[in-house]
Amino acid sequence: MTKLCTHKECRTEKPLKAFGNSRSKKDGLQSMCKECVSKYGKLYRKTNAAKVKEYAIRYRKENKAKNTASIYAWRRNNAEVWSTYTKAWRKANRAHLTHLENLHRAAKKERTPKWLTSDQLAQIELFYEAAHALTKELNIEMHVDHIVPLRGKDVSGLHVPWNLQVITAEENHKKHNKFDGLCA
Repeated sequence: MTKLCTHKECRTEKPLKAFGNSRSKKDGLQSMCKECVSKYGKLYRKTNAAKVKEYAIRYRKENKAKNTASIYAWRRNNAEVWSTYTKAWRKANRAHLTHLENLHRAAKKERTPKWLTSDQLAQIELFYEAAHALTKELNIEMHVDHIVPLRGKDVSGLHVPWNLQVITAEENHKKHNKFDGLCA
């Protein structure tokens, strides 16, 4: 079985596999072949770059939760590919990562009050031990998170036991250093 591609530059008979699906068409297939659709799409994106970029930005803002869920689902389903990518990125951006780690370490040191008792310092250590133990037990990466971020835009928290919680790495990355206004 074949079908005629309707694109003005193509107009050739091609097998049905060469056409994408379309619910709105009687035969259930697009009128242009996949190759022509691809060429047209590339040309459109090239000639309307600003419009396409503006739409992409607006779409990401309006569908933030959906996009985040989609990204994390892809990462779970393609763990090996994602792992290879992140290892390569970390290797290529070692200086940047070291800079960020040093900033975080300095903020933690700066935001740890001198008046904390030895019991409170031990409680802080317990959070990190619990996160490590849960990571091993559940086989899910766990992080120690500051409820009120150490370097927030509007408010900055302290590195104290009552400002810490153990959450999954996924939840922690979703927060992006945001304070939700709730203190547990």
